[in-house]
Amino acid sequence: MVLLESFWAFGWLVAVIIAYLVIPVYSWNIAFFVGALPLFYAPVLLKKIPESPRFLERQGRTAEAEEIVSKMEKEAGLQPSPDPQVDQPEKTVKFPVSELFSRSYLRRTVFLWVLWFCIVFSYYGIFTWLPSLLALKQPSLLKSFSYVLIMTIAQIPGITALPSWWR
Repeated sequence: MVLLESFWAFGWLVAVIIAYLVIPVYSWNIAFFVGALPLFYAPVLLKKIPESPRFLERQGRTAEAEEIVSKMEKEAGLQPSPDPQVDQPEKTVKFPVSELFSRSYLRRTVFLWVLWFCIVFSYYGIFTWLPSLLALKQPSLLKSFSYVLIMTIAQIPGITALPSWWR
């Protein structure tokens, strides 16, 4: 989760910098196309990121799954398992979604949904609407982007505080 939130913060920082530098000079249309440039990186990711071993195993492609797991183990410095026991299917626990609304989980489910909605609405809502709101109070859009840039830089240390295992 820390890495996920870190990528959001750095992505938002890049977006604000692009807006700050490109929109006043060239217009929002060019900034839109600059923001779309990472799409050209998607094919590279599709080639480089391996398929999920669990997915491959469920598709009956166990040899490919074992190869990916062995490669990951080697990269992590682990010894491959001597007997992977590929013939024994993995036991999965079925947990129907309706269980979330059962008497024992309903309060937790509702509380987490409300909590998550409040967090997402306040955080993403503020940072999405902030340039427009600041532009109403400021004489220039560039000045509002500079405020958003400062706020985005200020949030990075809090979001990207790496856990001890990462340092």
